[in-house]
Amino acid sequence: MSKLIFVIYFPGRKQNIGGHVVLHKLAKILCDLGVEVWVTQKPMFQCNAKIVDTEKINLVRKDRKVDARGYKLVALYPETIKGNPLKIENVVRWILYHPIPDIEKTWDATDEYFYFIKGFNTQRETNNRMLSIIDPKLDIFYNLGLGKERKGYCHINKKKYPAGETLLSELGSRDLSNFMDLGGFEYLATEMNKYEYFVTYDDATFYSIAAAMCGCRSIIINTDTRMTAEEYRNKFGYSMYGVAYGWHDIKHADMTRDMVRDFMKRSEKHSVHNVEQLIKFWEKKLAV
Repeated sequence: MSKLIFVIYFPGRKQNIGGHVVLHKLAKILCDLGVEVWVTQKPMFQCNAKIVDTEKINLVRKDRKVDARGYKLVALYPETIKGNPLKIENVVRWILYHPIPDIEKTWDATDEYFYFIKGFNTQRETNNRMLSIIDPKLDIFYNLGLGKERKGYCHINKKKYPAGETLLSELGSRDLSNFMDLGGFEYLATEMNKYEYFVTYDDATFYSIAAAMCGCRSIIINTDTRMTAEEYRNKFGYSMYGVAYGWHDIKHADMTRDMVRDFMKRSEKHSVHNVEQLIKFWEKKLAV
């Protein structure tokens, strides 16, 4: 049994925010692997993680390195968190999106960075350690086989761009951004099955993959013209299949859409391996 305790800082538990989902999924996988986990609020997935009050974290020894049994503590924060609110010496910064420079400046030079995917940029040169976890919701997002009944465009507008707002309006695209208020992921999957196209400006959103699993022609627009579609796929690996990086890349999305589900199945299984590598890294670093 590992002599580590991972203390995961949850900034929230909204099911439609990818960063929240994977943080909670990490807690579950660690628990399933027999590692002790403390969390700052109720886990989204059922597991035996212990909820701890951040104001009472000093229940451990004053140096906050070990608990009374001699277990070593490792705090894990997403990239949105300033400083070290848990005041634990051993820290993981899980880079789930591009960090804000003013926030990154509050981190300690000894903090260890782990990246969700290659495409997120930080101010520090690192060893590019990867911690990729996916919750693909395969039982919800699938193609109902409506074929030619599909028409038009749909989108989820999380990141607004002025030029993009005009384009979405010209396309007559249906905004599905409020899907959580209308029935959650099941509602979203049903609606995605009605449309031929799903468009987004977010090059790192799970919804482009979910749309592809539902049979949409999934397109990421407003991409960096200095990067090729293949370079995008290398940096944002979960969109390897079924997703077009720009209108010119639609052939790739069409030809690989049937490969998305199997790829997601493999990726979900590989998530466990990635968490095992996180554990091994800290066991070696802390000699436990």
